[in-house]
Amino acid sequence: MAARALKTAAPLWATSDSEQVPAVLLDALARLIGWDEALILLCEGEKLVPSEKRGETAAACGRVLLEEQYSDLKRLLQEKVLEQQEAVLVPPSVLAAMDLPHGMAGGMLLPLSARGEVYGAVLLLAGDADGYDEPALATAEVLAGLAAEALHRSQAWEALRGQARELEALQALSRALRRAHSVDAMIPILLEVVTSYLQGDRSCLLLVQPQEQAAVVQGCYPYEPELIGQRLSLEAGIGKLLSARGEVYVSADWRKDGRLRLPAAVKRYLEEITTSVWLPLQFEGRLLGIFQLGYAETRAMGTAEKRILTALMDVAAVAITRLHQQEALAEELNRRTREMQQRQQVSEGLRYILTILNSNRPLEEVLEYIVSQACWLLDTTTGAVHRWHPDTGTLSVQVTHGLPVGFSVEKSIPLGKEVVMHAIQTRESVAIGEFHPTDQFPETDGTLARKLAAYYQAMLASPIIISDEVYGCLVLYFPEPHDFTDEDIYLATTFCDQAALAIENARLRTEVEKSAIAAERTRLAQDLHDAVTQNLFSSSIIAEVLPKIWERNPEEGRRRLEEVRRLNKGALAEMRSLLMELRPKGLTEVSLDLLLQHLVEALQSRTQMPIELKADPPGTLPPDVQVSLYRIAQEALNNVAKHAHASQASVHLRVRSNAERGRLELSIQDNGIGFDPSTVQGQHLGLKIMRERAEAINASLRIDTAPGNGTTVLVRWPDAVSPG
Repeated sequence: MAARALKTAAPLWATSDSEQVPAVLLDALARLIGWDEALILLCEGEKLVPSEKRGETAAACGRVLLEEQYSDLKRLLQEKVLEQQEAVLVPPSVLAAMDLPHGMAGGMLLPLSARGEVYGAVLLLAGDADGYDEPALATAEVLAGLAAEALHRSQAWEALRGQARELEALQALSRALRRAHSVDAMIPILLEVVTSYLQGDRSCLLLVQPQEQAAVVQGCYPYEPELIGQRLSLEAGIGKLLSARGEVYVSADWRKDGRLRLPAAVKRYLEEITTSVWLPLQFEGRLLGIFQLGYAETRAMGTAEKRILTALMDVAAVAITRLHQQEALAEELNRRTREMQQRQQVSEGLRYILTILNSNRPLEEVLEYIVSQACWLLDTTTGAVHRWHPDTGTLSVQVTHGLPVGFSVEKSIPLGKEVVMHAIQTRESVAIGEFHPTDQFPETDGTLARKLAAYYQAMLASPIIISDEVYGCLVLYFPEPHDFTDEDIYLATTFCDQAALAIENARLRTEVEKSAIAAERTRLAQDLHDAVTQNLFSSSIIAEVLPKIWERNPEEGRRRLEEVRRLNKGALAEMRSLLMELRPKGLTEVSLDLLLQHLVEALQSRTQMPIELKADPPGTLPPDVQVSLYRIAQEALNNVAKHAHASQASVHLRVRSNAERGRLELSIQDNGIGFDPSTVQGQHLGLKIMRERAEAINASLRIDTAPGNGTTVLVRWPDAVSPG
């Protein structure tokens, strides 16, 4: 018997496939102790499921054991077999009390247990009157134990093979995902690898859009363009189910599964699919997306496959999170780079604007440049400065930039006036990100407003404020809807500040010019009074008494007549000098030696002082050099006349040549009382202004003087061209 038992049990030792163990066990039991009908139940988690059913009566017993209603047979199974792991004989009375298709004389229940773990139970039924005895029960229990060991061994091997397969799948997926540098590039690789490895027919991946409470299809395998972008609600159907369960959901036939609630496009994609497997992608408890795997044929998905699929999706979730973080980091880096570039552009633009502000360009030209810079940095093409007239409550266009070809605006831009007025009234920037001004005009309206409305869909108006008064508005027009940021508003305000500065500078320049004109008129009037008027007055007095003097003393008359001639000549020289100074180019159209001659003649007529003039023709001098030298000579001769108390003076202009360049020297010398330079401040005697004029033309100025020794003013300009 023992030898026969060992021979009969040999197939159980040789079996490595857990699915074959139940059938092999029943064959062995049939040979050793016999049975008329049999049933094997295997554990799947906390449930028992039928594995082998032989005969209608055994199947009926199986239904009794698996239903919730309690029975004596079920009590024996639960208390003796499963909990205590004991083999028991089933009394005939228990079987007789059951409504079975065929009467059975006896039976036995055997535990499939090994190493303290229960793998299932075996029910054997005998139809003869003898039934089973204790020796048969002991033999059957040994075979059941061997079968349990076979199940343990085969499941262990299957677990190892599953782990190896899982590791292989993870390695394959990891290698594939390393090729992807973005989520968009990763998704096709993920779908192809997972679908092929799990032998699926179709798959798709949806990523969660938290702000929309939906998951959106980002990819599918095979690729179907219609499916991309389809939304699956997370508040109903499979989306809600996966969000709540967080585990694999297998729909054996999705068409009959009312829990899915799929969009029409997804249903069309699954037309050739029967079994649909759904799994949430999660990372640190957060739902990232949903993966769907479809099979054309109806199939079950075992625990090992579910574990592999879950592991693959865990890897995918980590990869998606990492790539999202990388993309977010790259986007943040790009954003900061764009901000830095924009700030650099703003800085350069403001620097150019400051350069223009410090120039003498017309106000309209400066404002037009500011508007162009604002358009460039705020990424649009069209802008304008609107002038506000509070006395009439109207707007007018001062400058424009980038109006469409064929449009000319003379008085105002009849588009968005309400926006501009609101900015003026509130003294704050007003941004309209999107409007449709064409709705305000009928199709037959051919006005400028209607034509402009076809070009622009957004605008930004910022007030220009000068000395707490609204001057007008800088208005930018955008051809497309625009999402205005705080940075945009700040930039527009900055350009408004620059425009205000340009307007204020222009006003100050105008005032300075008016003041300069008034001062120049005052100076000319003073010069006329000091020189020309006095000379002419003296000449007229002498002319009135000259006839009587001539009658008494012809010699004295001739001397007085010469004095009249001298006074008139001096007045003429003074008038020529004044007339030249009145004309903008008067001091540059005449050579410097001739200008010095006019100065000397004018001073001689006023002071009757002999002044020696020696002047080399200097050739053509740069206008600023000639004017500066003339003004220095004029200031020095005025000092001679007013302060030197000299009896004679000299003015020399020399051009000394060398190999390449010449050196121009201008000297004004007198034999007056001189002064102590250490006791005279720079602003006295015009010394400061003479030094500034010399420095402006890169010339040197030296003043040689001492009390009682006269004064010499010497100017050297090194860049004169030799007249030869």
